[in-house]
Amino acid sequence: IEGDPASRLEQMQAAGFDALIMAAADASRLGLESAGFEVIKFSPREFVPTPAQGVLAWMAVRNDLPTRRILQKIHRSETSACTNVERRALQLLPDALKNSVGVFCERDAAGNFHCFAAGEIGGALRRARVSQSTSTGLAERVVEGLQLG
Repeated sequence: IEGDPASRLEQMQAAGFDALIMAAADASRLGLESAGFEVIKFSPREFVPTPAQGVLAWMAVRNDLPTRRILQKIHRSETSACTNVERRALQLLPDALKNSVGVFCERDAAGNFHCFAAGEIGGALRRARVSQSTSTGLAERVVEGLQLG
């Protein structure tokens, strides 16, 4: 099924499909829950997303202090720390795997990092999970855990 989310939904209904996987933002925008559809949200630990999926990044000119002050108010260092791990893992992957491996990182209440990666590698599903108290070397360890070689 191809096209924008609304078109995919129409095609799914016309074809008699029982389910459709789409981004949560699309399901919300289309109002699927209020339209009688059952919306099931996957855990990113199990259905591992593309690195930095759903994260907004903002840039400002170095000398534009008023804009930088505003952006500083909405900056979330926790999100940034996790996103940096995900992006670093993506950089470490061979080019041939960059579109087929998902990476998700989160921090728990104690501040520990938990990084999950999964993807189809060499015809097999590979998964890795690494937890540690610091982000240093975390991306490297999770990519090693996928056993690429």
